Amino acid sequence: MSIKELTINSDLPLSKWPLFYKEGLPFIYDDEPLLYAQKGERLGDHPRHSELAIYLHELLVWIYRKTICTITFNLTFQAETSREDEAIADSGGSERSFVKVTPDLAVIKNVAPSDSATYLIGPNNPPPDVVFEIASPSIFKEDLGRKVQIYEKVVQAQEYFSYDPHLNRLWQGSRIKGWRLVEGEYVALEPDEEGRVWSETLESWLVEEGARLGLYANDGQKRLSFKEQNEVILTETEQLKVTVQVTQDYTEQLEKVIEQERRKAELLAERLRQFDPNIEI
Repeated sequence: MSIKELTINSDLPLSKWPLFYKEGLPFIYDDEPLLYAQKGERLGDHPRHSELAIYLHELLVWIYRKTICTITFNLTFQAETSREDEAIADSGGSERSFVKVTPDLAVIKNVAPSDSATYLIGPNNPPPDVVFEIASPSIFKEDLGRKVQIYEKVVQAQEYFSYDPHLNRLWQGSRIKGWRLVEGEYVALEPDEEGRVWSETLESWLVEEGARLGLYANDGQKRLSFKEQNEVILTETEQLKVTVQVTQDYTEQLEKVIEQERRKAELLAERLRQFDPNIEI
């Protein structure tokens, strides 16, 4: 499949997308070619893209560390769909077709992690709860176009978020674009008055923080990764050390003052005895 085939109108229904064959199977969508330049060389991720993907992965792994949950990047989801074919439409038939799509990050609750690079959605493999696409200058329009259809109609991800981490913004308005599946159709998630987007699945506010996408609990408490929690503990430990050192320094100074005053009192008493040996001090 060529890059040109991937640029069809995203508003067309899935049944109108071009059919191609790969490994003997009929496909209507495969986003793998988007990751390659025309010369066949794999495109490198922008540093902001990679940094955010790694950060979100570390954060979500730590949040769900006590649950059975698959949290992974670049897991290829494959799903079978029914594609009406014009040639056999009169007979009421349909042709099986497949979709392959690889989000930057995916969360699948109640599914144990595996070493497989492919996840075939089916009776024993439920759809992902959340998928993230971190916008890249070369393919962000695909993330906001055809992939919305794919995640809604075929993958049926409960929530889908795309985030723009770049200094030179790829789109206007909120950096966060989000959708939630409601009765089989995506409903766009609008930011609140503070610019936050609520994720029911993650039970978190998604908050844009420049190149970072922050997650906050409903009470406003920032959700921290293991690394961030360690940094907070180290900072608090260092602050405690400073407090202890200041206290020790103050105690030492106080002890010196007390000792000086004690010596002054002894000298004064000695002088008074010189004038009156019988004086009681």
